[in-house]
Amino acid sequence: MKKAEFKYTVIVLILSIAFSMINFNEYLKGSMPNIYNVVCSTTFIIIWFLFAFFASRHNIVCFLRFCTIYWGIGIILIIISKLADLFIIFALTAIIFAGPTYGLRYFIRIRSDIKLVIICIIITYLFTVAGYLLGKITRRTIG
Repeated sequence: MKKAEFKYTVIVLILSIAFSMINFNEYLKGSMPNIYNVVCSTTFIIIWFLFAFFASRHNIVCFLRFCTIYWGIGIILIIISKLADLFIIFALTAIIFAGPTYGLRYFIRIRSDIKLVIICIIITYLFTVAGYLLGKITRRTIG
């Protein structure tokens, strides 16, 4: 792992765990998120969008690769741990990848299960890619 990717990993894990702890009560109980959770999850996704935007503006090409690997590993771990009934891995993966975005359940309105986790990961990844592409476009047009 390169030094930059290690730095991104540490920052992302700290952010993910912090936002997951904010959403933890509703997430743990499986109850519907409240407006506080919605704001928390929306903020988390906006942070990803902005990280990607500024990484692209500064021509940090490895950031998009890092994001793709990070969220891809999240989906793979969630699926494998659920299918293989590896509760500890599933729980840790869910805390890191699903906890921060649990507030999205307010809009998605499905049960809190593996489908919700995958949908939340995909939504966050798509916002990250959008931020990266927007940063690339503005870098070209604005300079």
